[in-house]
Amino acid sequence: MMVINICHSQWRTKYLQRFFILLVLCLLECPGKLKAQENRHFLLKPDTTKFTKPDLTFYFDGRNSFVKKTNVTINSINAGVVLGKKRHEITLGYSWVRKDQELYYINLMYLPFFLYSPRWHIATPVEIGIGSSDTTNTGLINEIEIWKKDDWFVPLQLGLYTEFRATRYLGISALVGYRKSIFQQNPLDNFDGLYYSFGLNAYPGVLWRDFKRWRVKKK
Repeated sequence: MMVINICHSQWRTKYLQRFFILLVLCLLECPGKLKAQENRHFLLKPDTTKFTKPDLTFYFDGRNSFVKKTNVTINSINAGVVLGKKRHEITLGYSWVRKDQELYYINLMYLPFFLYSPRWHIATPVEIGIGSSDTTNTGLINEIEIWKKDDWFVPLQLGLYTEFRATRYLGISALVGYRKSIFQQNPLDNFDGLYYSFGLNAYPGVLWRDFKRWRVKKK
């Protein structure tokens, strides 16, 4: 099931516009026989569809953190697989910071959910990666071959992720954790520190399934 986590202004406007356009279309297609009270109850109730088959996930992520005692935003693009009844995630991501000091790293994350109810999702993400602050070579291949850099590090991250599905199509989430460089070659300035994020979650997969079902009922 696809989830969009909207944490930053540069993505928030675009995704919210598309999401709410689809939401309006769904509400227009909703059978007129439904009473307003039934409609309200339906929209406030979280989706209870259960999935067990492996699926793909792709999302943008943004975290507030501290680099050189400066509050910065670490942006990420992540892709991976979703597995099991609790929809545990294994993703590979590319993260970067473009402020004062340019940092980037490739990151492997395991997101195991120990609570996965229709309303609440709670997990403890564990991440490890390899990154660099050496931007002498700006080509993509040179950036990917981080181990060839003169200046690189291995960040280990552990956090707590909580998601509350407030309505059928929208929820809120929070993430907090700590990042520790467990190995450094020609050590960078301290990259250890707290990270956190707050986001608005949209569930277009649920919206799309409802839209298709309402279309079938209308015919």
